[in-house]
Amino acid sequence: MSKWTRRRFLETVGRVGGAAAVYESMVALGMVRVPDSVYADPLQIPDGAGSGKTIVILAAGIALQQAGVIEQGMPRPASAVSVISPADGKPTRVAYRFDDQGNKVRICARTKVDL
Repeated sequence: MSKWTRRRFLETVGRVGGAAAVYESMVALGMVRVPDSVYADPLQIPDGAGSGKTIVILAAGIALQQAGVIEQGMPRPASAVSVISPADGKPTRVAYRFDDQGNKVRICARTKVDL
């Protein structure tokens, strides 16, 4: 059993490295066509998106081919926004209290200052 076939080679790669290693080996051997990525081109943000707001995205990885800080104006979902405490200027969690009239008031969870 000294003859190496593609099948035997891929079975051996699978035993050692798992399914991902087999897939990458098949790509390298030209046995599988890699689909074009929808993320091949840089993200195009329309002019005026975000109404002049600036956010900071910390990013690094193969998809970007670089690491760094990217500043772009764009809309953000409310769940991705941190509330800054007016007392110390640091991000905080929001807590609630009730005022004298029974109204619910948002407060800084750390410093207990009204937001």
